[in-house]
Amino acid sequence: MALNYRERFPAYNFPHPESSDKGLDASHYEQGMFVEGELTYEGRKRTIKCLGHRDHTWGFRDETRLAGWNWAAIQCENSTWNLTQVRRLGSQNSEVGFVSFKEKNIGVSKMEVIEVEHNQNNEPQKSKYRVVLEDEQVFHVTATRFMPMPLADPRVPNIIAHENFSHFVIEETGETGVGVDEHMMISVTT
Repeated sequence: MALNYRERFPAYNFPHPESSDKGLDASHYEQGMFVEGELTYEGRKRTIKCLGHRDHTWGFRDETRLAGWNWAAIQCENSTWNLTQVRRLGSQNSEVGFVSFKEKNIGVSKMEVIEVEHNQNNEPQKSKYRVVLEDEQVFHVTATRFMPMPLADPRVPNIIAHENFSHFVIEETGETGVGVDEHMMISVTT
Protein backbone atom coordinates (compact mmCIF):
# COMPACT_ATOMS: atom_id res chain seq x y z
CA MET A 1 0.00 0.00 0.00
CA ALA A 2 1.31 3.46 -0.90
CA LEU A 3 -0.77 6.42 0.29
CA ASN A 4 -0.13 10.14 0.11
CA TYR A 5 -1.85 12.37 2.69
CA ARG A 6 -2.24 16.07 1.84
CA GLU A 7 -3.56 18.78 4.12
CA ARG A 8 -7.18 19.91 3.65
CA PHE A 9 -7.25 22.11 6.74
CA PRO A 10 -4.66 23.21 9.30
CA ALA A 11 -4.09 20.78 12.17
CA TYR A 12 -6.09 21.37 15.34
CA ASN A 13 -4.10 21.01 18.55
CA PHE A 14 -5.61 19.71 21.82
CA PRO A 15 -6.26 20.37 24.65
CA HIS A 16 -7.33 23.92 25.34
CA PRO A 17 -5.64 25.40 28.39
CA GLU A 18 -9.04 25.78 30.06
CA SER A 19 -9.72 22.02 29.83
CA SER A 20 -10.75 20.79 33.25
CA ASP A 21 -10.02 17.15 32.36
CA LYS A 22 -6.32 16.72 33.11
CA GLY A 23 -6.58 13.20 31.66
CA LEU A 24 -6.66 14.86 28.24
CA ASP A 25 -3.53 16.95 28.84
CA ALA A 26 -1.36 14.81 26.57
CA SER A 27 -0.26 16.70 23.48
CA HIS A 28 -2.62 15.71 20.67
CA TYR A 29 -3.67 16.93 17.22
CA GLU A 30 -6.09 15.96 14.46
CA GLN A 31 -6.35 17.12 10.87
CA GLY A 32 -8.61 16.68 7.83
CA MET A 33 -6.72 15.31 4.83
CA PHE A 34 -6.93 14.30 1.16
CA VAL A 35 -5.76 10.69 0.69
CA GLU A 36 -4.56 9.27 -2.63
CA GLY A 37 -2.63 6.17 -3.58
CA GLU A 38 -2.84 2.53 -4.49
CA LEU A 39 -3.48 -0.71 -2.64
CA THR A 40 -2.26 -4.03 -4.06
CA TYR A 41 -3.37 -7.30 -2.51
CA GLU A 42 -3.02 -10.80 -3.99
CA GLY A 43 -2.33 -9.32 -7.42
CA ARG A 44 -5.36 -7.01 -7.38
CA LYS A 45 -4.91 -3.25 -7.38
CA ARG A 46 -7.28 -0.64 -6.07
CA THR A 47 -6.89 3.09 -6.50
CA ILE A 48 -7.56 5.13 -3.37
CA LYS A 49 -8.81 8.71 -3.68
CA CYS A 50 -10.84 9.97 -0.73
CA LEU A 51 -11.10 12.29 2.24
CA GLY A 52 -9.54 11.17 5.50
CA HIS A 53 -7.96 12.39 8.70
CA ARG A 54 -4.93 11.80 10.84
CA ASP A 55 -4.38 12.15 14.54
CA HIS A 56 -1.50 11.68 16.89
CA THR A 57 -0.94 11.81 20.64
CA TRP A 58 2.40 12.41 22.34
CA GLY A 59 2.66 11.31 25.92
CA PHE A 60 0.30 9.51 28.25
CA ARG A 61 -3.46 10.02 28.37
CA ASP A 62 -4.91 9.15 31.74
CA GLU A 63 -7.65 6.68 30.90
CA THR A 64 -8.29 5.54 34.47
CA ARG A 65 -11.79 5.83 35.88
CA LEU A 66 -13.29 5.85 32.40
CA ALA A 67 -17.00 5.08 32.11
CA GLY A 68 -16.95 5.36 28.30
CA TRP A 69 -16.84 7.78 25.43
CA ASN A 70 -18.42 8.79 22.15
CA TRP A 71 -16.16 10.03 19.41
CA ALA A 72 -17.11 11.05 15.87
CA ALA A 73 -14.63 11.89 13.11
CA ILE A 74 -16.52 13.18 10.08
CA GLN A 75 -15.25 14.10 6.63
CA CYS A 76 -17.58 16.34 4.62
CA GLU A 77 -16.80 18.02 1.33
CA ASN A 78 -16.42 21.47 2.92
CA SER A 79 -15.61 20.65 6.54
CA THR A 80 -14.08 18.19 8.98
CA TRP A 81 -15.78 17.46 12.33
CA ASN A 82 -14.18 15.91 15.40
CA LEU A 83 -16.53 15.47 18.36
CA THR A 84 -15.72 13.78 21.67
CA GLN A 85 -17.53 13.21 24.93
CA VAL A 86 -15.48 11.38 27.59
CA ARG A 87 -17.32 10.07 30.65
CA ARG A 88 -15.39 9.38 33.88
CA LEU A 89 -16.61 7.72 37.05
CA GLY A 90 -17.38 10.31 39.70
CA SER A 91 -16.48 13.22 37.43
CA GLN A 92 -18.04 15.61 35.01
CA ASN A 93 -18.00 14.70 31.29
CA SER A 94 -15.26 16.16 29.13
CA GLU A 95 -16.64 17.51 25.87
CA VAL A 96 -14.05 18.56 23.32
CA GLY A 97 -13.47 18.68 19.61
CA PHE A 98 -13.38 21.08 16.69
CA VAL A 99 -14.76 21.79 13.26
CA SER A 100 -12.51 22.77 10.36
CA PHE A 101 -14.20 25.04 7.84
CA LYS A 102 -12.39 26.45 4.83
CA GLU A 103 -11.89 29.77 6.59
CA LYS A 104 -10.82 28.50 10.04
CA ASN A 105 -10.86 25.87 12.79
CA ILE A 106 -13.39 26.40 15.59
CA GLY A 107 -13.28 24.54 18.91
CA VAL A 108 -16.19 22.65 20.44
CA SER A 109 -17.42 23.92 23.81
CA LYS A 110 -20.16 21.29 24.32
CA MET A 111 -20.92 17.89 22.75
CA GLU A 112 -24.07 16.14 23.96
CA VAL A 113 -25.12 12.61 23.10
CA ILE A 114 -28.86 13.11 22.50
CA GLU A 115 -29.81 9.58 21.48
CA VAL A 116 -28.28 6.25 20.48
CA GLU A 117 -30.50 3.66 18.78
CA HIS A 118 -29.41 0.02 19.18
CA ASN A 119 -30.32 -3.10 17.19
CA GLN A 120 -31.47 -6.42 18.70
CA ASN A 121 -27.81 -7.28 19.52
CA ASN A 122 -27.42 -4.02 21.47
CA GLU A 123 -25.08 -2.60 18.81
CA PRO A 124 -25.35 1.15 18.17
CA GLN A 125 -26.96 1.80 14.77
CA LYS A 126 -27.85 5.48 14.78
CA SER A 127 -26.62 8.35 16.94
CA LYS A 128 -27.70 11.94 17.39
CA TYR A 129 -25.47 14.64 18.82
CA ARG A 130 -25.90 18.30 19.76
CA VAL A 131 -22.75 20.36 19.26
CA VAL A 132 -22.05 23.90 20.49
CA LEU A 133 -19.00 25.62 19.02
CA GLU A 134 -16.87 28.22 20.81
CA ASP A 135 -18.53 30.96 18.72
CA GLU A 136 -21.93 29.73 20.06
CA GLN A 137 -23.14 28.16 16.79
CA VAL A 138 -25.30 25.10 17.51
CA PHE A 139 -25.44 22.04 15.25
CA HIS A 140 -27.23 18.70 15.37
CA VAL A 141 -25.36 15.77 13.83
CA THR A 142 -26.86 12.38 12.95
CA ALA A 143 -24.73 9.27 12.32
CA THR A 144 -26.16 6.15 10.64
CA ARG A 145 -23.98 3.03 10.61
CA PHE A 146 -23.28 1.33 7.28
CA MET A 147 -20.42 -0.97 8.36
CA PRO A 148 -19.65 -2.22 11.88
CA MET A 149 -16.17 -2.81 13.22
CA PRO A 150 -16.45 -4.26 16.73
CA LEU A 151 -13.35 -4.14 18.88
CA ALA A 152 -13.43 -6.91 21.43
CA ASP A 153 -10.72 -8.29 23.67
CA PRO A 154 -11.68 -11.42 25.64
CA ARG A 155 -9.01 -10.54 28.23
CA VAL A 156 -10.99 -7.39 29.10
CA PRO A 157 -14.63 -8.50 29.04
CA ASN A 158 -16.02 -5.37 30.69
CA ILE A 159 -15.12 -3.10 27.74
CA ILE A 160 -17.56 -2.85 24.85
CA ALA A 161 -16.34 -0.88 21.83
CA HIS A 162 -18.02 -0.27 18.49
CA GLU A 163 -16.25 1.66 15.73
CA ASN A 164 -19.01 2.24 13.23
CA PHE A 165 -18.27 3.43 9.73
CA SER A 166 -21.20 5.78 9.27
CA HIS A 167 -22.97 8.27 7.05
CA PHE A 168 -23.38 11.66 8.75
CA VAL A 169 -25.77 14.55 8.26
CA ILE A 170 -25.24 18.04 9.68
CA GLU A 171 -28.92 18.89 10.12
CA GLU A 172 -28.67 22.70 10.08
CA THR A 173 -26.73 22.85 6.80
CA GLY A 174 -27.77 19.60 5.11
CA GLU A 175 -24.09 18.79 4.52
CA THR A 176 -23.36 15.07 4.44
CA GLY A 177 -20.19 13.13 5.11
CA VAL A 178 -18.67 9.82 6.08
CA GLY A 179 -16.48 8.78 8.97
CA VAL A 180 -16.26 6.88 12.22
CA ASP A 181 -18.87 7.00 14.99
CA GLU A 182 -17.20 5.29 17.95
CA HIS A 183 -18.98 4.11 21.07
CA MET A 184 -17.01 2.77 24.04
CA MET A 185 -18.71 1.69 27.25
CA ILE A 186 -17.19 0.12 30.34
CA SER A 187 -19.29 -1.94 32.70
CA VAL A 188 -17.99 -1.67 36.25
CA THR A 189 -18.63 -4.26 38.93
CA THR A 190 -18.36 -3.25 42.56
